[in-house]
Amino acid sequence: MKKWFTFLLFLTTLHLLSQELVPVFGPFLPVTAPFSSTGSTRPRIALVRDTIPLVTWTKIGSGNGIVYASRWNPAFSSFDTAVQISPAGMDVYSSTGEGGDIAARGDTAFIVFFTTDSRCFCVRSVDGGMTWGDTVRIDHSLNGDMAYTPDVQILPGGNPVVVFEGADMNMQNTRQLVCRSNDGGQTFSGEMDAHLGITGAPCECCPPALLVSDSAVYVLYRNNDNNVRNIVMTISSDSGMTFPVTSGFDQTNWTINSCPTAGADATFWTDSIVAVWKSANKIYYSTAHSIDGGAGSSHLLEPSLSSGVLQRYPAICGSGDTLVYTWDDRRSGNYDVYVAISGSGPQDFSTVFIINDTVAAAENGVQQCPHAAYANGKIHMVYQVLSSGQVMYRYATVGSGVGIDSPHEESGISIFPNPVADELVVRMPEGKTGCTAKIYSMSGELIVVQVMNQNVTHINCSGFTSGNYILEVEDAENVIFTTNFIRK
Repeated sequence: MKKWFTFLLFLTTLHLLSQELVPVFGPFLPVTAPFSSTGSTRPRIALVRDTIPLVTWTKIGSGNGIVYASRWNPAFSSFDTAVQISPAGMDVYSSTGEGGDIAARGDTAFIVFFTTDSRCFCVRSVDGGMTWGDTVRIDHSLNGDMAYTPDVQILPGGNPVVVFEGADMNMQNTRQLVCRSNDGGQTFSGEMDAHLGITGAPCECCPPALLVSDSAVYVLYRNNDNNVRNIVMTISSDSGMTFPVTSGFDQTNWTINSCPTAGADATFWTDSIVAVWKSANKIYYSTAHSIDGGAGSSHLLEPSLSSGVLQRYPAICGSGDTLVYTWDDRRSGNYDVYVAISGSGPQDFSTVFIINDTVAAAENGVQQCPHAAYANGKIHMVYQVLSSGQVMYRYATVGSGVGIDSPHEESGISIFPNPVADELVVRMPEGKTGCTAKIYSMSGELIVVQVMNQNVTHINCSGFTSGNYILEVEDAENVIFTTNFIRK
């Protein structure tokens, strides 16, 4: 009791010191062209070297589902042509609620997926997603049972860990199974059951989530105990060999007779795990201690939201004190995708922001299934535009809600005046040259590209129409500065 009183006091203190983080959004950038033959289902994103977006998704159709991937190309400020990941002739399964996953650490990346005959596979890249190796079977036949909905993380040293669900051919005898690799993903160990310590059985279609830290492995999934379908967690301290610790994140007690195909997602915050999940029509969050699994209470992500709004597909990422939530919901007629950002705790935000374009005709329909990755003060987000059959990408840098532009101050770059009438001045730190300035409209159109060979660069904006614009400054490898400015 004393430990959890101290922890709650710690949370209260953080709340008193909290600040909401406000995103500065970049342009809308397509990963795929409209109605592309590569499809757009359930996009997932990871970061190569914590900076370069790497996106995977699935083309679904009759008889031949295919996994694709595309990497951001800084030289062209666009995504490379999609690369087919799954072998020719293999039929991959995916939907908005179920599919594979991606993870990256340094230049090593893994994509996992499963087929329509319920077999799980893994593909590895060692050059940050530019080329991919052979397809490797993860599961070990399971005596004819099914294996599906894999999730992947990478342990220090580059070895992947995968969790997937197993079941018999009647979707009974469900298990959450973990396989590890000790040779960089060339082979996988036999399955370890991560569910053994919990009453009930894993919900038959809800995808699990996986976290790793050093030798600790965390498996989160929806449990089915006489149709009460709460989110639970099991913890391994030996890299996924045994799972002796169990935790009950979820006290919402959602009772439903059939599987809702709605899993959880989680990330680290201080010494805790923060999880998000859907229960009935709303998204909840909770924390649990990363060692003993002691859990706090469940809370609605948006307590004031109308009871008639349906929220779906929550995801969470973060680093340090920053937590980023994404999801889609139907609060304004169509499904839109949203983000909320906290700088000091699971619920330290009061504003949510729409990620997708609300003006472009192509995005006036359904936008869904968002996913995000966060590093170095920048959020990288992807989502599916159902009406145009596209995967879209958008980034945002985060700054303090009190108007302090801290990410930009770290770069040493400044602009003036803002608003601007004719000429925007960009001032660089002493000795920092050889960068490129790019200006985008809010619809994502690239308007200006200007090389910056001096510490002070003047950009002519006299021909711009009045409105908001986005300035990016990038060096040879990455975007190092992003901000919005106004043309009067």
